[in-house]
Amino acid sequence: MRTFKLGMFGFGNFNQELKERTHFQVSVNLTEIYEVEASTGLSPSDPRKGFLPPNNGTDGQGYVTFSVKPKTDVKTLTRIDLEASIYFDQNEPIDTPLIFNTIDDSPPDINGSVVQEMLSSEILAVAISYQDIGSGFKSTDVLLKSEYGYETLLTGITEDVIQIPLPPGEEYQLLFSPVDFTDNRPGLESIKETNIIYVHFPRVPGIIIFLFITSK
Repeated sequence: MRTFKLGMFGFGNFNQELKERTHFQVSVNLTEIYEVEASTGLSPSDPRKGFLPPNNGTDGQGYVTFSVKPKTDVKTLTRIDLEASIYFDQNEPIDTPLIFNTIDDSPPDINGSVVQEMLSSEILAVAISYQDIGSGFKSTDVLLKSEYGYETLLTGITEDVIQIPLPPGEEYQLLFSPVDFTDNRPGLESIKETNIIYVHFPRVPGIIIFLFITSK
């Protein structure tokens, strides 16, 4: 548990961020919070003066957030279950519902091909297909190779057919950089091997010549 970090906690209208991120190494005991009277230093006898309002379904609820960094050998789709117990004074603990998180350390795959039917209108469009075994495909960026390297042409694209804003009469090299909902994105070298399209975009209607390499 060396990477356990507390984030925020709160109850009622009170919210507090722990700026000094607390680390725990062996056992995890989040915190104990007490309400005291300023005049006596003792807990108030009137239950209505406590910091936690009566539970009416919303106001009387509290929360705590934390993060744990998984081990480097944990595989994608590994499920991590979590539950907690809440203690009030000497009462029996209240068990929270079981929740779980799923590890996703795998970027999405994406394939692309030129839409031939749109060439007669001198429109360059690319149809994409994608797959992701974890959190799911979120969007893709489209990169264009120029004399200065690879420049971002479009960002955050979610459509299955992408209209590329480039004029006809040139040859282009397009790359696709997909990202999933946990922000996994393949590196540039990997993109250049799997998600690249070479395009000759004629000025007059005709057949476009293209070569695309798809991920395995």
